[in-house]
Amino acid sequence: MHFLGHLNETLGNWKLPNTSTGLGSDGEGHHCVFLRVDPEYAEQLKSTLKPNRITDPEPGVDPS
Repeated sequence: MHFLGHLNETLGNWKLPNTSTGLGSDGEGHHCVFLRVDPEYAEQLKSTLKPNRITDPEPGVDPS
């Protein structure tokens, strides 16, 4: 929850359209904060936000 607050604060400063954030978990001891954003902003955010781990669009969901 702590890092989600930081992410939302940063996004609020950038005023990017069509973004959503949330918390995910693949099980006990594994938690993540995620961000969904229009593809045109993905590279800019990837290079700015740390750490970044690009994974499937929805944590815990098998993309196949």
